[in-house]
Amino acid sequence: MPEAIKSLANITQVLHGLIGTYDLLTLHDIGDQLSRRSIYVHLPRYNAEFQEDREIWHSVIWNFQCQIPTSEPPDFLSHWEYLYSRSLGCVGILKNWSRNALGEALNENASTVTLKHLEKRALSVGQCRNILKHIKLGVARYAEIEGKIEELYQDLGLRSPPISRQNSRLKSETKSQQIEPKKRKKSVGIRKPRRDSIGRENAV
Repeated sequence: MPEAIKSLANITQVLHGLIGTYDLLTLHDIGDQLSRRSIYVHLPRYNAEFQEDREIWHSVIWNFQCQIPTSEPPDFLSHWEYLYSRSLGCVGILKNWSRNALGEALNENASTVTLKHLEKRALSVGQCRNILKHIKLGVARYAEIEGKIEELYQDLGLRSPPISRQNSRLKSETKSQQIEPKKRKKSVGIRKPRRDSIGRENAV
């Protein structure tokens, strides 16, 4: 598929964007041409460990509840922790979840979306833990691709003093000679081990 996308981009002269989960990062190891032509734009989930993300999450919930087309506006802010825990801070999950909860409320002819409707259509704890595990693996993978600048400098020889090319060649030749196995000398006067016959031969 990556080669097909690259060929299509060359033919059409159109920039292609792939949007999805961290599984797209597997394309990074397919080939060097694709890697040098790619630009990664990370759109992480809201992380409740940071105050700024919590404030933005409250704003996201407020905007969601304002868009719910019911006679009475729902009160999502009072349940922001629950909404966060079952959506993992991912707006996409929250969108599908609130839409399904709205469907439940409309089927019941309810005046608004309540916590009961949200609980009925929420992901299970097991599902959330499984998704969170894959998110953390994806974040670590992304950090590995974008980070480790010191290892890159080390691999490129930028963290050691430069040497002359002639000295490098001599060093390589000396190392190869040391690795070459030495031939074992034959011991003089010591016969090789062999099986001796036991008993008398041609006994009458």
